[in-house]
Amino acid sequence: MKKTFLWVCVLLSLLLIFAACDENDDPQPPVGSGEQTPSDSSVQDSSTEPDSETEPHVHAFGEWTTLTQPTCTEQGEQQRTCECGEAEKQAVEALGHTEAVDAAVAPTCTETGLTEGKHCSVCNEVLVAQETVDALGHTEAVDAAVAPTCTETGLTEGKHCSVCNEVLVAQETVDAL
Repeated sequence: MKKTFLWVCVLLSLLLIFAACDENDDPQPPVGSGEQTPSDSSVQDSSTEPDSETEPHVHAFGEWTTLTQPTCTEQGEQQRTCECGEAEKQAVEALGHTEAVDAAVAPTCTETGLTEGKHCSVCNEVLVAQETVDALGHTEAVDAAVAPTCTETGLTEGKHCSVCNEVLVAQETVDAL
């Protein structure tokens, strides 16, 4: 949606510039619109007279050729040439970034995570940087002690993480009484 709006603005701006600069006050379609009219490919130039003093030269410009490819942030340039050697150049608008989402990574008890971010899939420029999210830390759960009996061994109190089940304080065996 943003790219379409940008292109419409660019084309309208170019139309206004060409209309204001046209010496003959002939309306010109926007460059790159795909429409060709006789005035689009042939422009009269009264400064050169090929055959007689009464016939002005009419430029017959060829197709546009790219001189510099546009990038995400830099405009390019294109040119077309008349058979008489006269050339026209014009700018080609920058393409704009193509957003790609960098997925968030959830933190764990011991490892940091990342927030969601964005980068350009064409030039890899970071558009929204991912930020580090602190590790959550363990959530302690108590493992109750088991008292030894005359015939059975017991256990000391221990602790483990209730999220990842990592043993934080190991239970030790207590000899039977």
